[in-house]
Amino acid sequence: MYEGYFGLQYKPFSLTPDVRQYVPLPNHEHCLKLLPNAIEQGDGFLLVTGEVGTGKTLLCTRLVEQLKRNEKWRVVWLTNPLLTKAGLLEAICKALALPTRGLDSSQLLDYLSAELVKIAESGQYLVLIIDEAQALATDTLEALRLLTNLESQTRKLAHVLLFAQPEIEQQLTQHQYRQIRQRIVWHHRLAKLTERETKYYLNKRMQRAGYLGDPIFHRQAIKMLWRQSRGIPRLLNLLADKSLLSMQAQGARALRKRHIKAAMSATTLHKAWQQRLWPWFAVAAAGIALGGALWIN
Repeated sequence: MYEGYFGLQYKPFSLTPDVRQYVPLPNHEHCLKLLPNAIEQGDGFLLVTGEVGTGKTLLCTRLVEQLKRNEKWRVVWLTNPLLTKAGLLEAICKALALPTRGLDSSQLLDYLSAELVKIAESGQYLVLIIDEAQALATDTLEALRLLTNLESQTRKLAHVLLFAQPEIEQQLTQHQYRQIRQRIVWHHRLAKLTERETKYYLNKRMQRAGYLGDPIFHRQAIKMLWRQSRGIPRLLNLLADKSLLSMQAQGARALRKRHIKAAMSATTLHKAWQQRLWPWFAVAAAGIALGGALWIN
């Protein structure tokens, strides 16, 4: 691909979550710093929401790594939300190396409760983290609520953290979820990137991948990428990746409008780009005619 052309060690804008490519954005860092204390102090559910592609899974990966460095945390991270009530309890038991064969939901819960008491007596906290929690079924959410009911004389035995898309907020307003809604003791929303954060994000990812050359992303290119991606890191990765590929194909060293246009044409965003951004291109073209030769077609 283009790694050799730009002197990179790996692709800087991969769509696969990679902790090497984590960029410490303010909103994400704020969440990451608050979460351990929120988990320890929380007596119910903790919830992190963000639009598709805003970095929830990568943030979750960073959190798990952070928690596992401290012996007081026992972390169970479930990435498959499509579990039945029994399937959820079985998955937790397996993660804790507990036998599950032949046990029904009630027996699994009793077995798990006894293990949680042992974990608490050893001075540890069990942290259950579930990704894509908006896909959890009603009875599975109810099983999670029952887990948060378990407590010793001094504290809860299980702490549940949900990472989810924003639609879970609407879902939890429904009557059947009222008990769960009342138990959400901490909620953080992941924001989209600002234009300034987009500049930092793009350049930081290039640096992390080993880039040592002159800046590739200039002000107007950053603005165009930010507007088209709407500040969503995954879409930004997609456009930046294809833009670099277009630059390599044309032997370019600075990102131009034509490279981003080529990236747009190579994605399903092309039609939306045409509809939303043509007035902006007209303004940009007028500005170029008046005074700029750097941003050329």
